[in-house]
Amino acid sequence: MVSWGVGVSDDVPPLELKSLYVHATCRGQRLGARLLIHAIGHRPAHLWVFDGNVRAQAFYRRHGFADDGARTICEDTGLSELRFTRG
Repeated sequence: MVSWGVGVSDDVPPLELKSLYVHATCRGQRLGARLLIHAIGHRPAHLWVFDGNVRAQAFYRRHGFADDGARTICEDTGLSELRFTRG
């Protein structure tokens, strides 16, 4: 599952990857990479990823994203999130 759209922050690229989820049984099949490319291609973008989700953070780093230092708390979960951007 993947979703994307226009974000609300002025200090990052406007394209936001809003969610990308691959079922655990489908990992290792490059499905996540295909979904990412389908959604935003190789364009500049930003996204939020849970602080503790090191697997997702490594995935996004492999696709050119970097932690830009911005932090927030997810209203739905109360968990800390990091913002990653790709220029």
